[in-house]
Amino acid sequence: MNGTAPRGARWGLLAVAALLSLSACGKSAKDEIAATTPAVQALRAKLNTIVGGLPSFGSGVSMSMAQVDPKPVYDRKAGSFNTAFASVEQLKDDSRPAFDLGLDSDLAQALAWTGGKNPMDAAALDAPAGAMSDTIANGLATPYVVITRTVSYEAPVATADGTSFEGGNADIEAFFVPVDRNTWTASCRIAATSDDKVQISIKKGEDPKAPIEAFALSTLLRDARAKLAACLTEQTGGTFQFEAQ
Repeated sequence: MNGTAPRGARWGLLAVAALLSLSACGKSAKDEIAATTPAVQALRAKLNTIVGGLPSFGSGVSMSMAQVDPKPVYDRKAGSFNTAFASVEQLKDDSRPAFDLGLDSDLAQALAWTGGKNPMDAAALDAPAGAMSDTIANGLATPYVVITRTVSYEAPVATADGTSFEGGNADIEAFFVPVDRNTWTASCRIAATSDDKVQISIKKGEDPKAPIEAFALSTLLRDARAKLAACLTEQTGGTFQFEAQ
């Protein structure tokens, strides 16, 4: 008896291999985006309608009009989330705000993938969807969204010789939205500033201007996040921890 499988068996093996290949590949990222875009865009439209009903630009204050149950959570330290953040620019056309708080979420990712400025290249779009399906589903199921609006922002600016710098500042409005209520129920207004001193390490001959500005900006972002987290905790009764450490 030789080691060659009967022809029928070979066809059976080929069929099994083909099925396994199809199962492994599954739906492509491009297919997943096409299938879920209508639902994500419907949510985007709903949130943009809420944006249209926000207080006039720059008139927001910290206040609470109603409490929700369950309480909102955005806790990077514990890895627990039922709240997403989205800027008015992101909701409108996927642009980044002048001052980006960097508060990522599954909803933010779903908006980016299904919007007009999808950052994925052709190879990524043709690749298997993988965890994309769960990410988009989780984004669509997010019960609470905080819509942020940058009233003003001045970036830190170092002198040309790097001996001093002008500190930055940011004025931010945030509106807490229970998605099923079609309106906002709490808001925050915070004013953040960068530290007045920076500590950097640079190599001999390196231009200190960029490192100074980057460090000062990081302190501005830290201050903005801390103040916004404290305000949202107070106004909603929820848990907001923006730093993982």
